[in-house]
Amino acid sequence: MSTLHDLLEAAVQERRAVAQAAAEGAGSPHWRVGPAKRCECCNSVLAVGGFEVIATDDRLTEHIVANGPDRIIRDCVEDAEVLVQHPAPWCTRCREMQPCDEVLSLARRHNIPLSTKEGTT
Repeated sequence: MSTLHDLLEAAVQERRAVAQAAAEGAGSPHWRVGPAKRCECCNSVLAVGGFEVIATDDRLTEHIVANGPDRIIRDCVEDAEVLVQHPAPWCTRCREMQPCDEVLSLARRHNIPLSTKEGTT
């Protein structure tokens, strides 16, 4: 069974990977906002405020619409640092067993469901 800490690390890494993929594609012909000709591989399109967000992948398109990739990458770096500062199973910073309040807050921000058994899903 994965611990909350393990699930958080995976969620932060996944979110950062999607943000990095979106950021790396910015400015390419395969990632754009606005009316433009589409190539064969750009089949993911969302209309937002009179513009089209076009990318090769639905996850990227949805991410681009919902978030600025640069901000998400910064958030993920900060979230990873929280996990380093609040290690499992004993949080040396809070001097308590995990999950401490900081880790619980991080779990809520990453939509990780918490079970009634504290710290496990």
